[in-house]
Amino acid sequence: MNNYPWLEAFLLALPGVTRDYKPEWGFMNYRAARRLFAVTCTPDARYKRCGGRELVTLRCDERFGDALKAQYADIIDGFYSDRRYWISVFLDSEEVPPELLRRLCENAHAEILRRAPKRVREALKGGGESENL
Repeated sequence: MNNYPWLEAFLLALPGVTRDYKPEWGFMNYRAARRLFAVTCTPDARYKRCGGRELVTLRCDERFGDALKAQYADIIDGFYSDRRYWISVFLDSEEVPPELLRRLCENAHAEILRRAPKRVREALKGGGESENL
């Protein structure tokens, strides 16, 4: 059961976000300025702790991610990603407050945009799309 039914709409409402589906992995990828910042998926049973549990994997600063993982059992190292820069949140969690998940999504998006070219950031501030930039 997904306790955050608003998540996809929230991610897509962030400036310049596009999504694509990776069928061979079952990953829905969310990108801004052509850079990945969030992934949703449901790993299969071979991934013991994650098997059958829907999750979102987000770009995150290492120090902040370590603190979150220490505080919340349902925030773990990024699934199938570099644990230094990514965290995963189980979407069946009842312990991770919705406000925190929203902030994590916004931070992941902002992290990617900080690394984008200035013209892309400026286009997004003006309400433009970054797809073709």
